[in-house]
This record gives sequence, C-alpha cells and structure tokens, in this order.
Amino acid sequence: MDLVVVQELNKKELWQRLDIACPPDSSSRGWTEKVVRIVSRTCSRWVVAEVPGPELAEIVIPWRCSGADNKYDVVPREGQQLKAVSIELDTRIRSKAPEFYKRIESLLDLPLGQIFLSQVLPHEDDTYADVQLKAGQFTTLDGLHRLIAASKRGLLADSVQVVAALE
Repeated sequence: MDLVVVQELNKKELWQRLDIACPPDSSSRGWTEKVVRIVSRTCSRWVVAEVPGPELAEIVIPWRCSGADNKYDVVPREGQQLKAVSIELDTRIRSKAPEFYKRIESLLDLPLGQIFLSQVLPHEDDTYADVQLKAGQFTTLDGLHRLIAASKRGLLADSVQVVAALE
C-alpha cells in the first residue's frame, strides 16, 4: 500500500486520536483499546498517513461475526479483503446478517472519520487468530463498519487519512 506519512505519533497523540475515533464510553472501546495495546508492543511506530482510497480495498478485514444475527460469520475467520466484503454486502451479508447490514446502512451518510490500520496482527485476540497478512498488507483495528460503509457509497475514490501501526 502506498502511504504517505503525514505525522509520527507519540503515545499521547495516539490515545488522543483513539479517544476521538472510539470514545471511552463507546461499546467497542474496551476491545479496541486491547488490540491497540497488543499492536503497540510490537509495531515499530504509529503514524498518521494519507492512503489512496482505492488501495484500501486491499486491506484485510478480520473475522467478524454478528451477534445480532445468530453469530453469523460476516467475515470468515481467516479474514477477507475489503473489496470482497463490499461485493458480498448486498447479497450474502444482507440476507444472512440483516442486523449487521442495517448497521452499515446507518453509517452511509456519515463521514468516514478516523480509521486505525495495522501491519502488525494482534494474534492474542481471537478476532485475528487465523488472519494472515502478506508483506506490507494492513488490517483494521478500528473503523471496520465505517470503512465498509464508505466503500459501499464510493468514498474510497479519494485519498483517505488513517492512523497506522507500521511493522
């Protein structure tokens, strides 16, 4: 992925950005904080970077099951590229995981916001246990639903700013 580093982040700046993207009172904060801490132990650095939107289609979305849809695996345990998830959104996912699909639909008119990506897999978390990345490939740590929604509405045509953990 061709990313242009805009800013190196120190620990304080990383957590400030996380507070904005995933506020302390949000339902997913505990999980997101856990995977960010795991990645922080082994990544070389955290950066803010500009990424060509079309290249985000190549990132690997980790395993995701929808608890509201009888724990249906929206994304398989080995993960799946965003472009494949986007293709299946209006067919398989809409019919098998309608609640997950409604969540994506609810985000269609909202800005993408801050997305957290990583070249380092937090394998200690079950969500990433079976995911494999190729050299230089990224996975999502936070912003999965917003990223899928942005892909669905075509917002990934332009450059996107992300927070990224680099190997």
